Amino acid sequence: MVVAVAFTGDNKLGDECQEVLQQFQQDQNSAGEFLETKILDLKALHRIFRTATLANQLPFTGMLLDWGQINEPHQGVYGRICCEELAKLYLDVGEALFEPNIRSFLGDGEVNNQIFTTLTTKPEDFWYLNNGVTGICNKFSKTALGGGDNRQAGAFVFHGIQFVNGAQTIGSIARAYQKSASKVAKAFVHFKVISLEGTPLGFTDTVTLATNKQNKVEEKDFLTLDPDQNRIKVELLAQGIQYIFRSGESVIEATKGFDVTEAMIALACASPDISNAVLAKRNMGMLLDRKSSAYQAVFNSSVKGTHVWGLVQAARAFDSALQGLLSKASSQRQKQILTHGNRVLLWLCLNSAAWKSLINQPVALTKFLDRSADLIDAYMKKHHPDSYLAVFFKNTQKCTALVASVAQELAT
Repeated sequence: MVVAVAFTGDNKLGDECQEVLQQFQQDQNSAGEFLETKILDLKALHRIFRTATLANQLPFTGMLLDWGQINEPHQGVYGRICCEELAKLYLDVGEALFEPNIRSFLGDGEVNNQIFTTLTTKPEDFWYLNNGVTGICNKFSKTALGGGDNRQAGAFVFHGIQFVNGAQTIGSIARAYQKSASKVAKAFVHFKVISLEGTPLGFTDTVTLATNKQNKVEEKDFLTLDPDQNRIKVELLAQGIQYIFRSGESVIEATKGFDVTEAMIALACASPDISNAVLAKRNMGMLLDRKSSAYQAVFNSSVKGTHVWGLVQAARAFDSALQGLLSKASSQRQKQILTHGNRVLLWLCLNSAAWKSLINQPVALTKFLDRSADLIDAYMKKHHPDSYLAVFFKNTQKCTALVASVAQELAT
């Protein structure tokens, strides 16, 4: 019998908890060895789910030229592969091929267009000009085709293959293949695949981080390595809500989906600390950097998917009311307060005691925002008459004093 203890952290289970489990196991096995305990953290669960997800994916058989193989400390194989084979694989499997990647295929763009042009005009040069692709798989094996010792050509079968680096290359190859299959059939790309069989937990993240750090990417692209981002995605998917945090993906239907930027703005403005809302106005990049204290403060293991979705919907209702006020603003001053102070206004709304009822009552919400804007205007004229609004609302210290005064007035 196996007792599985699952928890949502990615750190080692505490010593006290492990002692309790060991004592429990010893007590149960006092009459014989029949019970075993297994500890499953978020990385272990993610690997289990990944294996289950890929169970229905057909194995990919690829012919590698000038191939080599590594067996220690982990299994891997590399060589040149015809781009036509990767094009067919992508067209068959789709974006699921890049699930562990930090980005999906981004489509048209300067770099991707250059890849496309090379493939359709000078396919013979492609191997020399491209960095290649890196994949992972559950396991792989070599077939008899090509002979045992012949390293010039060998056919390999890959089970559960996905790519941690090379999404733009593979996507562009598929795009070029649809344009000119005969040209792409002449092109080759460097191909490296690592088997996860026997590797330690978290090894996929290590490979993903290392292979992508070689290229210029934004910190927000590495959100895909945050297990809590993936957890929320799964939680919301079960309710039919799409949540995306990888570059290249897009929300299919706005009423049933949102992205990480929208989520982080809502979470920052719902935070009791006004500094997070000010940061959402001053430097959104800090809120999307998983290593920053601001990110960790508003997005962590305690945040639930339903909570985020509720806040995003509330922020959307707020934006709708705000746009209504802007369209009817009678002065430039009022427009500036509504525009530059939008994050502070959202913070005042989401931190009010009656915010849930306000969000569901458009008229009441509009009145709340109108009064809040008037109170901000009065405070500014009294305490900061010469301040430039665009700069003022990016100053944490000044906004802290502002909301303390306005929130007190709103409560009366």
